[in-house]
Amino acid sequence: MIYKNFPTFGEEEARAVADTVRSGWIGRGRETEAFEAEFCAVHGLDAGHAVAVSNGTAALFLALHALGARGTSVAIPTYACQSLLHAVRAAAATPVPLDCAPGGANADLDALPATGAAAAIVPHMFGIPQRIVEGGIPVIEDCAHAIGATIGGVAAGTQGTVGVFSFGATKPITTAGAGGMVIARDARIVEAIRDYLAYYSRDDDAARFNFAFTDVQASFGRVQLRRLPEFREKRETLFAIYERAGLAPLTSPDAGARPFRFGAVVLADDADRAIADLAARGVPSGKEIPETRLLCGGLPNAARFARTAVSIPMYPTLEPDACREVAEQVARVLA
Repeated sequence: MIYKNFPTFGEEEARAVADTVRSGWIGRGRETEAFEAEFCAVHGLDAGHAVAVSNGTAALFLALHALGARGTSVAIPTYACQSLLHAVRAAAATPVPLDCAPGGANADLDALPATGAAAAIVPHMFGIPQRIVEGGIPVIEDCAHAIGATIGGVAAGTQGTVGVFSFGATKPITTAGAGGMVIARDARIVEAIRDYLAYYSRDDDAARFNFAFTDVQASFGRVQLRRLPEFREKRETLFAIYERAGLAPLTSPDAGARPFRFGAVVLADDADRAIADLAARGVPSGKEIPETRLLCGGLPNAARFARTAVSIPMYPTLEPDACREVAEQVARVLA
């Protein structure tokens, strides 16, 4: 059976989780510390510059908290997951909408200064990294789709002030269905987040909350992190099949970009019609973000992209023969 997306895990993850359970320690402990250190190493950071949390939305909120976003304005793209808006509101900040760049899913960063925002959240949509110039306002890189992506040789999540990651069930890697990570070159940001998480061990009455991450999740995630090169290779193979079929799936115009092929997105004159036609042919597809879910009411480029973008199957266990069948059907529908 072909799915639009599907989690990839197996016996190695199961054994790692079982070993953790048999150890008798399932809360936050050595496995979590090891996962954080290994995550730092993958991103060229020293150990201690990452903190694992309960999910990606919590990671966004905690990044905003550590940056002192309360009472300020935060620019967010209107074509993005609703978690961005939820996190900004939870941090008691005001969202400021930012449109897509023409013809793409990523935010138009050239328009960022005009927003007057005090900070920005910049997602690398569909694993396509975009360049972020340091200086000016703090930037939170949302790498939910883009772990392992690089641009100009720099890992996504390390260009801006803070990088946040999501480990949901169908993200590039998962920590048993839920989880998140925050990384930062400035250790003070990570320490501010650790302090916020220490809801049970401080003598002051500062606001804190339990966004706990467990060793069970970490043991699963450590295996997934080791498998990241395998996942990348398989996704590249599938993406190449789509390209050879003439589908022109969305990618980066930047020659220095090395995307993580999280999504395969093609453009149709009428996305709703294309999705219905593909379903009739046995091919699952969809709108990653429908027009009705554009943040802050949407803006012109984002609305246009939402009307035309069709997300087609892309996950490591999709067999090449099945991918070729999908490509053939998509080509017919888009013809």
